Amino acid sequence: GADIHHIGDTGCSIGIAAPENIREYSIAIRGVRHTYARMARSVCR
Repeated sequence: GADIHHIGDTGCSIGIAAPENIREYSIAIRGVRHTYARMARSVCR
C-alpha cells in the first residue's frame, strides 16, 4: 500500500512546494540512490 503525505507549500508564493523540499522528502523516504536515479531519468520515457 501507499501512504499519502502532504508536504505543503509554505514559503512559496506560487502555491507549490519548493523543489528542494521535494528532493529532501524523497531522500528521507526512499534514499539518496533511488532519488537521484529517478531525477536523472529522462522525462521523455
